[in-house]
Amino acid sequence: MNSVRMALATAAMLLLTAPVQAQQDLVYPNYYIGVDARTVIPTGIYAGLPNPNFNRLSFLYAHTYADRPSNNHFHGIGIYSYAGPNLGAGTEVRPTSANNRIPELSQRARTGLLALRPHNGQWVSGLNGIEEYEGLRIASTSALQGYPAGSPIDILFNSSARRWTSILPDNARIGLELVSITDGFHVGLSAGHSLFSAPGTVHEIGMGNASFQFDPVFWTSTAVPGNTFQATFRLHDLNGTYGSSGFFGFDFQAVPEPSSWMALGLGLAGAGLVMRRRR
Repeated sequence: MNSVRMALATAAMLLLTAPVQAQQDLVYPNYYIGVDARTVIPTGIYAGLPNPNFNRLSFLYAHTYADRPSNNHFHGIGIYSYAGPNLGAGTEVRPTSANNRIPELSQRARTGLLALRPHNGQWVSGLNGIEEYEGLRIASTSALQGYPAGSPIDILFNSSARRWTSILPDNARIGLELVSITDGFHVGLSAGHSLFSAPGTVHEIGMGNASFQFDPVFWTSTAVPGNTFQATFRLHDLNGTYGSSGFFGFDFQAVPEPSSWMALGLGLAGAGLVMRRRR
């Protein structure tokens, strides 16, 4: 999956003109903001019902495959969904979905959580940004339009029966609301500078055109190895043209550098030796 992003580096440089931050060694974004154009649920127990996410902003994860780019597609992470049986009054609309966390729940046995690594006295995200899910750059699906038919980018853009091909206007103002966050955890554009004063705060992250990009950095100064942290968000169109997205979140774990693990192992080994000598 990572290799296709490297293969698309040239195209991505045309997509995204601003420089990549030092802590994000990534050339092709994992995450996108689009508008859901699907009017009716096509399959499953809710087939035929109106799509509750129609004309709403969507937060998307891009699955791409170097060996089979024809399978490139988006997963909706921050979208609305139905819950309950399809029995009319027994069905309800939820402002989120079962697949609403990053890393995706179905993949965590393989990927683990997103990593927070020590850096300048903080525990910071994105320090290994080329790994799956780790690069946190967010772009607009508008950046994916206009590529040659059948190219990997074109396949991604037109996946899911062209569900997310509605183009955000250049003047679309995208707001990111912080819904909830672990105490002592922060998000901003760099470690030490928070964008949100408290849950419920909405920060305008940019205009939804092809050049839009947002590079969130998550950090804490209170972690010890193994601690977990979470943050949940929602997208808003501050112009009011499109509905808000569903809730979506990111889950992190403080991961020490290999040298720290080695020091810890040596420390434990030394403690064991002392105990054996005392015995």
